[in-house]
Amino acid sequence: MTKYSFAFLAALALMACSGSSSPSAPNTSPAQIAGSWDVAVTVTGGTELARGTQYGAQFFLTQSGSQVTGGFNAGAGTGGSVLATVSGSQVSFTLTQQQPCAGTFTGTGTVARNDSTITGSYSGTDCNGTLNANWVATPF
Repeated sequence: MTKYSFAFLAALALMACSGSSSPSAPNTSPAQIAGSWDVAVTVTGGTELARGTQYGAQFFLTQSGSQVTGGFNAGAGTGGSVLATVSGSQVSFTLTQQQPCAGTFTGTGTVARNDSTITGSYSGTDCNGTLNANWVATPF
């Protein structure tokens, strides 16, 4: 992976809230996270980048029910595809990096009730080493 690689997001991922839920019966409808998201990433470990390194990415997502697909671009030629599942406000995802070299990253996220952010973590490996990171996504 390059110095701007990741597997988010999207961060997925990911990105919007499905509404409120009652205390006795949680809302399990999937949050609606389709759209474009800016993602801020902070490296927490691995061999690819120094801990504390920060970089940005953009995710472009479509959604059908609980299934989310799309792509990401992290600059410097880094990009790939996103496959995610949303259950209530929880997102789990796999990022498949295609450029500049092959890599796979998996992660989870939580969609805020007000639809303004998704926060989470991810980890994975590409040709440049391993990467662990936290991320925050906001719609744009």
